[in-house]
Amino acid sequence: MSVRIDVVGDDDALEELWDWLSDERALRGRMRLQSAPPAPGTMGSGLEIAVDLSNLGMSFVATLTSVIGTWLTHRGRTRRSGGTVVVTAPDGTRYEISHPDADELRRLTEALTRLHDRDDDPAA
Repeated sequence: MSVRIDVVGDDDALEELWDWLSDERALRGRMRLQSAPPAPGTMGSGLEIAVDLSNLGMSFVATLTSVIGTWLTHRGRTRRSGGTVVVTAPDGTRYEISHPDADELRRLTEALTRLHDRDDDPAA
């Protein structure tokens, strides 16, 4: 199972998030930058991060969502806007997180953990 991660309209922020995620030992080697599917009405696409969650448990998913929350907190303190992180689950469900809200991050963690064994993988 893979999830796709994007930062709405900001490839520079996405690359910064990539760096933060890459610093987490548990995530290394399980991510790749790839071209995002084009948005409706556009000719091209930007980048997104695909994270392979295959054969991993809830603690790994919790690590991923925790790093996203920490990054949003950091962005919010150092920029006027922290941005919006969009995580697309294998079933196509999109989770948008603009603030490092503990409840939102917990819901994302639980949703990704429930979908862990699904076969429909848009990031493959």
